[in-house]
Amino acid sequence: MKWRRAAAPPGWTPDFAVVERFIREVIPAVDGGRRLSTDSSGHHALIRQAATKRGLSIKVIDRTTFFYDGPLAVGGMTGWVPSLVTREATAACRSKDRTKTMLTAAGVPTPAGIVVDREQFDEARAHVRASTKPQVLKPTDASAGAGITCGDALRAAWETARAVAKPRTKFVLEDLVEGVDIRAFVVGGRVVAASTRINPHVVGDGRQSIAELVDEKLRWRAHNAYLTKYPLIVDETLLARTGRTIHDVPAGGEVVVLNSVSNVGVGGETVDVTDLVHRDLRALAVEATRAIPGLGVAGIDLMTPDIASADRAVVLEANVGANIRVHTCPAYGRPRNPAGAIIEEMIATASRS
Repeated sequence: MKWRRAAAPPGWTPDFAVVERFIREVIPAVDGGRRLSTDSSGHHALIRQAATKRGLSIKVIDRTTFFYDGPLAVGGMTGWVPSLVTREATAACRSKDRTKTMLTAAGVPTPAGIVVDREQFDEARAHVRASTKPQVLKPTDASAGAGITCGDALRAAWETARAVAKPRTKFVLEDLVEGVDIRAFVVGGRVVAASTRINPHVVGDGRQSIAELVDEKLRWRAHNAYLTKYPLIVDETLLARTGRTIHDVPAGGEVVVLNSVSNVGVGGETVDVTDLVHRDLRALAVEATRAIPGLGVAGIDLMTPDIASADRAVVLEANVGANIRVHTCPAYGRPRNPAGAIIEEMIATASRS
């Protein structure tokens, strides 16, 4: 497994103060510490295993996996979406502008912003010029960070979004909210797991260069069955904006963030915070699922300045096909069991019908 270098367009430089504080203060205290794992079971396999463990039989018909308790079909999975999520809720969550509209109507805090057509560049530029905060541009149907650009020059961001968006897709342009990115996995109105996704980073030891620290981290990531599949991408332009190169030797305990994106796909790391997030953040995640009728299971993405408080926290997205591997194979902390919670909720729902 190798790390890759990347160069972002010149422009906005993020404020990583909150992320750096989390890395220094929270990660070392996480129950279970840095985690090694050889379990390579994927999302669907984990749910099937949970069903089998509960004594259910499994049948696959077309693209749908059904779970049976004797002759009774208690639920199923079509693609990544469990039967606990209705078609209407799926459609709402797959459109970022519709999700935002429904959350806002229910009083759930979201980043301020506008929705524009892909031909309304002038309107988008006027909005950016009038804004006092950096902006995030993303296609309304983006997934896994595709086409999402934070803070960089609008024209470059616009072309990035256009390149991946479908022909009639609109764009969301909204305030960048900096802080800790939390994925709260909600099943049946309760948070069963919560994980942060922390930007690719290294912590200095006063001896090794940034490049050597990255190599050391890759040797550890190779023993985590989830992380080993993804590259660690170092944004050298970001380092240059802070006066660094990959050959610099950071001081002992000094945090160096390597990429402005926290997605696991670029080298981000997952940290289990199920027992650490404030109850008000958990309540906010549940409130977000209730704002969208028929959303029985979802990965709710929150951004908060502090995991110990919901003050100034916002909901970014609701994901109907959230990958439970984030929670079963964290980089740091205890593994959780969302698959078991999904199956138990299916059984409970079937018993009430």
